[in-house]
Amino acid sequence: MKRLKLNLDQLGQELEILDLEHLHSVKGGTGSYGGYNSWEELWAAMQNGYVPPEGDYYPGGSGGYGDYGWNDYGNYGGYNGGWPDWYGGGYGDYGTGGYGNYGGYGGYGTGIVIPYDVYGDNLLLEMYNLTGASGSTITAYKAVGYYDQFGQLVRDPITQNMTPPSNSNATSNCFGYALTDGEFYILGSITKESMEYGFGYQECDPSEASVVMIFTNGEATHAGKYDSTNDTYSAKGGGSQFYERTGMTKEQFYEPYINDGMNVNYNVGQTVYYKRSSGY
Repeated sequence: MKRLKLNLDQLGQELEILDLEHLHSVKGGTGSYGGYNSWEELWAAMQNGYVPPEGDYYPGGSGGYGDYGWNDYGNYGGYNGGWPDWYGGGYGDYGTGGYGNYGGYGGYGTGIVIPYDVYGDNLLLEMYNLTGASGSTITAYKAVGYYDQFGQLVRDPITQNMTPPSNSNATSNCFGYALTDGEFYILGSITKESMEYGFGYQECDPSEASVVMIFTNGEATHAGKYDSTNDTYSAKGGGSQFYERTGMTKEQFYEPYINDGMNVNYNVGQTVYYKRSSGY
């Protein structure tokens, strides 16, 4: 036991000889990036075989889509599975942050980005927290980037920042179109209860309505805007191919793309009309 103590004392004396900058470069040092002071230093070390430990150091949010599933850290030492190709090594490359006003909801970007290609648009969506009725939180997703036909992330040629999709039909699904003025995708389940206590809408007569929803087995399956003055409907589908249509009759709202050869019929449940609750 005495010999072990002497060896430890000697080791401590030897470490005191090393300057702090050298210690920072040692694996497991004091830097925020796995012992390194920047993501560039960490990336360079990884090219030489260094495998960083898992942790909360990341330039791309909290590991929103890692190899271990949604909202978990990936196997890149806390980086998301696509880093650094997706994010370019900096929060400013994709995170919009700040507060805004989206369809009457205040909100802010979280910095968590997920891939989304359900309808073939190959998008990157940033998760936002919108403030709903009575201070509730609505999770929404904003299209902040997209991939070209070759699978390459489209970037601004000067800033190298990701470029949001230029096609307005790719910026929202039907729910985001109706409830956030086309700013976001609403991907979670919407029920009559969440319409009232989350989104701040209440059921009403069509003469008072501004939004129309179709519910199937208790969950919303389609949504649109309603103009009671002209008795017309506006809506879009889930992806850019299901483009925005305005000034539709009720029958056209149910089957908006039949003339395009797309046999999509949204009339598969209960049609409910909504108006904004007081306070919005």
